[in-house]
Amino acid sequence: MELNDIFGGDMLVLWQLLAGVVGTGLALVLVALCVKYLAKYAGDIRGYVQRYRKGVVEQVDDVNDPLIKQMAKLFRVPESLLITVLPAFLNALADGILAGVGGERVATVRITEADVRNIAQAEALKVVRTTADAYFSVSEPPEPVQEVNIGGAVPQ
Repeated sequence: MELNDIFGGDMLVLWQLLAGVVGTGLALVLVALCVKYLAKYAGDIRGYVQRYRKGVVEQVDDVNDPLIKQMAKLFRVPESLLITVLPAFLNALADGILAGVGGERVATVRITEADVRNIAQAEALKVVRTTADAYFSVSEPPEPVQEVNIGGAVPQ
């Protein structure tokens, strides 16, 4: 039995399938380990975000802050824009992290079928009222059409 018989020809397909199965298995094990350790440290992450959120957001609202000046230079935007946008961005990031690790619940809006029906009926009623107002509104009659001579034959 030669080396070409083991790794070549029809056996190549078998080796490719085997490599695919082993690779998929290793990827699943890696994902499982990541999920396991993320779940283990989720409480720590939640605690850090809740503890330092307020302080971090308060520190990025000063124009003279070196971080703001550096970011304004890096992104080529005015410092006043960063002061306005950065706190909202950091709060949204903290909300997303807390929602992801099972911390604070982010406010959600639950819309029922009845709400959708009421909204649709209100919109339809608005369209009907606008159309009816336009159709039945009393306005001045249009001015009569006047004939204008543009240099052709003179009417008699």
